[in-house]
Amino acid sequence: MSFSNDRVTNSAHGCRLLISGIVSIVFIYALPCAAADTPTAKSVHPLIRALKYARSSQQTIENAKDYTAEFSKSDIVGGQVHAHTTLLKYRAKPMSAYLKFKDPHAGREVIFVQGKNSGNLLAHETGLASLIGTISLLPTSTRAMSESKHPITEIGMAKLVIGLIDQWEAESKFGEIDVQYFPQATHKKLGKQEHLVIQAVHPRRRRQFNFHRSRLWIDRKTNLPVRVAHWGFPARPNDKPPLLEEYTYRNVKLNVGLKDIDFDVKNPKYAY
Repeated sequence: MSFSNDRVTNSAHGCRLLISGIVSIVFIYALPCAAADTPTAKSVHPLIRALKYARSSQQTIENAKDYTAEFSKSDIVGGQVHAHTTLLKYRAKPMSAYLKFKDPHAGREVIFVQGKNSGNLLAHETGLASLIGTISLLPTSTRAMSESKHPITEIGMAKLVIGLIDQWEAESKFGEIDVQYFPQATHKKLGKQEHLVIQAVHPRRRRQFNFHRSRLWIDRKTNLPVRVAHWGFPARPNDKPPLLEEYTYRNVKLNVGLKDIDFDVKNPKYAY
């Protein structure tokens, strides 16, 4: 099952969703939906199972002390889509992040360490803009967030899956939701590795639902939450839902032993 371009397709048949028997089997889990404004305490809500998988993945990543990865994201800020790919170094305690941009803004570096540098991130540009030198910015400042919906303080796989857990917990108070499971899914941004993909869809726009569709990718080998994507509600019934946010972590290496120098502008390997 391939999720290239975030469309559910089967490479052999090109169908939207195919259940085959002899050659390959895709198990799909879908429960009927209840009324959107009706609490579902009397029955098992379809998100309960999804939350179990998500929390298990959360625990896995929270057991890691640090990791490196290629991090890519695309979200909408000021009505415009902003996408970038970076090399990431992440440490859990104290929360520390180093980003080196690959595309766009190749060479840009950003460092944030919780409790250091007056709570600011330290960044520098390349080319003529590098003449300005190192810039110190509040992570939530307009300038720091001009190309990102979320501040650097919210980066990392743990916060990514926690955000989705919070969303699903809130949505589990209501009905009108379809949940599906794709246990052997792949995605072009994640290579050939198979993932469990959990998809939650709200068929109708409701005030309590921020997204029409949300997907979580969990690596089948590592149990890591490596990708989350959200789509908005279509403007018209037959329109394609717009992709609003996507965050992907690939080539993840856990517990590599990152040190303070990895999050220091004085690191001789950095261009500060």
